[in-house]
Parts: sequence; structure tokens; C-alpha cells
Amino acid sequence: MTFYFTGFSISLTSQIGFEEGWDRKLIKPLIVGGVLIFGILPSLGLGITAYAISRQFVYALMAVSIGMSLVTGAMLNLTVDIIRKIELKELG
Repeated sequence: MTFYFTGFSISLTSQIGFEEGWDRKLIKPLIVGGVLIFGILPSLGLGITAYAISRQFVYALMAVSIGMSLVTGAMLNLTVDIIRKIELKELG
């Protein structure tokens, strides 16, 4: 679920936050790359480390799920902020 919500947030952010097509095409790969490098890979690394230390697969899954929950929470928070700014801009 967290990977789905992260992808949903990336897609929604690029569609709503940027008005022109070129901005969408240029910024979406940057957002995906940033989330991959600074979110998904550290979460997977934490899971591998947890497995290496404990030799329990469930701890690896727990570490990945907690790390991805933090990434997803940050991305959904960004999306909500962009939606609020767009709503207020349309009213004024």
C-alpha cells in the first residue's frame, strides 16, 4: 500500500502542482529519482541491515514498512499542501 500511495502522490503532485506540460515532464522524473534515492533505497537498506543483524525476515519487512510509511507520509503531506494552495488560488 505504501508504494501505491507514494506513486499516487507523485502522479498527483506533478499533475496538479505544475500547470504547463513541459514542467510536468521535467519535474516528474526528478521527483521519482529523489524519492527513489532518498526514500525507497534507504528503506530497503534498513530492511537488509535488520535482516543481517537478526536473521529474522519479519524484522526486515517491518523495517521496510516503517521506512516506507515515513516516505509515504511525507509525500502525501506534500500533495495535501499543493492541493490546499490550488484551492485557495482558485477562490481568490
